[in-house]
Amino acid sequence: MIDLEALSKQLSAEVRKAVEAEAHKLQTTAGLSEMVCAILKKPMINYPSDVQVVLGVGRTTLHHIVKDDDTFPPLSEIGRRQFVNTQKFMDWVASKETGKAA
Repeated sequence: MIDLEALSKQLSAEVRKAVEAEAHKLQTTAGLSEMVCAILKKPMINYPSDVQVVLGVGRTTLHHIVKDDDTFPPLSEIGRRQFVNTQKFMDWVASKETGKAA
């Protein structure tokens, strides 16, 4: 015979886990969106860490993009850190989006 009470408890536990997982995923997405917005408000963004977050790519992929794309905005070096002008970076991203659409 099927134990309906045990089945109901198990189903409730699985639904609770699924809801918690979905809530965590939404919080993570919202946090990432807020981080990207904060990064793009800066006049200069840190290369490579901030650029990785904005583009959503890994470090190696980013270095290949920069190496292979002559139109990537020039990097400025301040001390030992590298930065890219946010406006020039956004113009570059926009040019890639329009190029992809064509």
